[in-house]
Amino acid sequence: RWPLRLLRLLRTAVTLRMTSASSTISSDIVWGRDRSPALGMLESTFSRQVQKYVESRGWWVVKYHASQYTKKGIPDLIACFRGRFVGLELKTGSSLSQWQIRVGADIMSAGGYWACITPNTYQEEIARVEDEVLRDSLEGL
Repeated sequence: RWPLRLLRLLRTAVTLRMTSASSTISSDIVWGRDRSPALGMLESTFSRQVQKYVESRGWWVVKYHASQYTKKGIPDLIACFRGRFVGLELKTGSSLSQWQIRVGADIMSAGGYWACITPNTYQEEIARVEDEVLRDSLEGL
């Protein structure tokens, strides 16, 4: 684990690339004292931040703890919003694995919702998922 002081000194721009089944998403992440150190943030810290955020918006959420005995690619957070299953994959600096992409596609093909979120995009991605759930709920009426 890198010492926080060293991470603050780096202050360099890094491009985070995430590849999903259908597209490649790029976003610039800058480390700095006044900004959230997105790439240097521990996933556990980010996970707690996201859990608190979605719970404040009426979601049910639980952290999934993987081990050598569990299925590969299961999302980091398993959630439910308005009766719909949502898988949230958290990324603080690495890219999606082939297993995570495959499981995300399986969740969506089964009628659930899945999103890969980063410290810089999680609020927008959560809002997008909420909009999709609400739109799909209205279409079902």
